[in-house]
Amino acid sequence: MLRSTRIALAFLRIPHLALSLFVFPLLISLGIVIIQLLVTGAAVQLASSNAQTVAAMTSTESNGHPVRWLLYGSGELRPPLKVCRWISKDGNRAHETPPDPSCSPDRLDVALQVQDPANFDATKFVALFNGHVDRLHVCAACQPDVVITPEAPDKTSSRAYSVFGLSILFLPYSNKDVGERRVAIRESLEHVQNALGTISMHIPEITEAIGISSLRGTIPITANVALLVVIALWLALRAHRKVLDYFSRNDVLLPLAAACGKQTFYSAIWILTLLRVGCFLGASIPIMYLGLSDIITSNVEVNFSFPVLRSIV
Repeated sequence: MLRSTRIALAFLRIPHLALSLFVFPLLISLGIVIIQLLVTGAAVQLASSNAQTVAAMTSTESNGHPVRWLLYGSGELRPPLKVCRWISKDGNRAHETPPDPSCSPDRLDVALQVQDPANFDATKFVALFNGHVDRLHVCAACQPDVVITPEAPDKTSSRAYSVFGLSILFLPYSNKDVGERRVAIRESLEHVQNALGTISMHIPEITEAIGISSLRGTIPITANVALLVVIALWLALRAHRKVLDYFSRNDVLLPLAAACGKQTFYSAIWILTLLRVGCFLGASIPIMYLGLSDIITSNVEVNFSFPVLRSIV
């Protein structure tokens, strides 16, 4: 075993193998864990929020949206939307021009590409983008970063030509009327939850009831731990295969196995695999613990007594 350990440490001194085996996969895996915690926190906060919290979040999004801050340097609502109906000369779409200099196109504007810009009713789109962008161009061929083609009610298509344009398309979801409906839905859900109270399930084989309502606190922990185990297994399998492929591509796999002894050589590879998984778990478990502790204690009351398990045992 000592000889296998020395061989494994010697393998780690190969720069390319150490980078491909430890650095890059571990960074990617830890990134996945952090993203997983962020998604879990958002989901738990959304599930635990009440109508007042949703109303406060909606008001914040409407008056100071982070996407507007990213696009314009300020999260405040933009000035009233200006509708610019482009004018074409002799019906030629290639010779379209804006009606006045204040309608000069900008990348962060929104364009409605229609057949008849002069007579098209853009009221619905004005309501959607008012306060989010500065100009709404009604034209036949102009093309800022956001282009909407309303051919028919069920055939409308929206195209974004940049990441910023894609962000603009999500701003209407923070409109006041959408927020009011979200608050109304949350109030209806709270009414149902208050009427039903705590939900539990009784099974004849179990003496105590299963708390369905309390699963809200245990499901995030279970899901995160399960994903942590899956990532650890993936790292183990990939590490074992990567070492074998590395030596096989360099035509030294069989010579090394013959020189070191088959059992010693493959024991060294398994030690490398365990080191890789150990490094990942050593870094991810504290992150997972601190993240879940903050999420659960801030948003959910969790009962870890597990009476169901006691009754089964």
